[in-house]
Amino acid sequence: MNRYTFDHRQLRRWGIRERDLPEGSQVLFREPSIWQQYGAYLATGVTAIGLQMLLIAALLVNRTRRLHAESALADRLRFETLLSEVSSRFVHVSPDRLASRIEDALNRVLEHLGLDRGVVFELSRDGSHLRALVSVVRAGKTPPPAEISVDSLPWVWAQLNRGNIFKFSTLSLLPEAAARDRQFLAQLGLKAGMAAVLNAQGIPFGMVAFGQLTCERDWDDTIVRRLKLVGEVLANALAQARADEALATSRNHAQQLAGRVLTAQEDERRRLAREMHDDVSQRLAAAAIEAGNVEQQLATDPARGLLSHLREGLIALSDDVHRISRRLHPSILDDLGLTDAIRSECDRISNEEKIAVDFHGGQLLEHVPKDLALCLYRVAQETLRNAVKHSRTERIAVTLNADAEFLYLEVRDFGCGFDPDAVRGQPGLGLASMEERVRLADGALAIHSAPGKGTSVSVTVPLPPE
Repeated sequence: MNRYTFDHRQLRRWGIRERDLPEGSQVLFREPSIWQQYGAYLATGVTAIGLQMLLIAALLVNRTRRLHAESALADRLRFETLLSEVSSRFVHVSPDRLASRIEDALNRVLEHLGLDRGVVFELSRDGSHLRALVSVVRAGKTPPPAEISVDSLPWVWAQLNRGNIFKFSTLSLLPEAAARDRQFLAQLGLKAGMAAVLNAQGIPFGMVAFGQLTCERDWDDTIVRRLKLVGEVLANALAQARADEALATSRNHAQQLAGRVLTAQEDERRRLAREMHDDVSQRLAAAAIEAGNVEQQLATDPARGLLSHLREGLIALSDDVHRISRRLHPSILDDLGLTDAIRSECDRISNEEKIAVDFHGGQLLEHVPKDLALCLYRVAQETLRNAVKHSRTERIAVTLNADAEFLYLEVRDFGCGFDPDAVRGQPGLGLASMEERVRLADGALAIHSAPGKGTSVSVTVPLPPE
């Protein structure tokens, strides 16, 4: 039970170290160390500081990632805004302004992505050459050639035709199969480049290419996707322009054909009217005269009555032929002019159909051009025929007038009318003919009607400057 006991304070006083004490000695009144006194607090503080440092590090990493994401998002938003603005400028663009819009789009893309050159090539009809339709190059840089042979880029063109995006960061990375392409691209002064095919309905018709002339460049997936979108926008714009041009050409051909058809129709009417008037009508008149002579010779013969009836029938038939001849081509239009021709047609309708037709003719030019006079006469003729056939009217008002620049015709009935919206899209042949005649004369035709309120057809035709 016995052991040595020492006072820690005395040991310190006399400079005796604890390891020099006998084994098993007990030291009393030892002062606790700082760790013994504050170890728990220190450990807690160090742990808290460590956690705070970890949290700060995590916040810094998250902040870096957030700034990077915000920068990427802002860059993406700027590009999407740019793409949207560029796309909107190609909506309903006229063919003569398409090239300037493409040039503006390439300028903005080059500035946004920091590129040196952008070119839109159009494939020739025989597929042997690529012609530079629009090219944009930074100041001081070499412009691309105006035309490139497809044979000078066989490997590249084969890649594009398969729907692939062609890109190279440095010419040395191109495969051995592209040796000819590498040589040609070096001649163009390209250090790095990318190209995408332009196609419409799967058929290639051109290429859009971007390049660096001063340094090599890595094309990451983001830039590739963006340049591919730009290519799609340009392809759609060019394809739409081609379709609009083809449609305009087709429409122009159709209009020219319609004009030739109307001209041929009028020529045929004129020929038939002349033959009926000069041949058939004269022969009928001669037959009627001959029947009259025979009738006079048979003073008491029972056949006299039959001959009289035959003569009257020939005279009536001759009058019908005269009337049909005038309707096919009114000679009065050539002889007396537009006003008298329309007035004569109004009188004929009034006499035959027992409908009051009021004609009001203003002061016209002394010589109205024949094509304009024929146009207004045919419109008046067709409109009067429609009014008699469909309107169930008892009165029709026709007004013909002119000023220094235009001829005006209005035909108005006071019959049952109709709903224009109900028949829109289903015009009859007569209406289509009227519209085409007025269009060929560079005029305007308007039809106003409502159920129970009659119908009004108005035509305005410009006079020649002279």
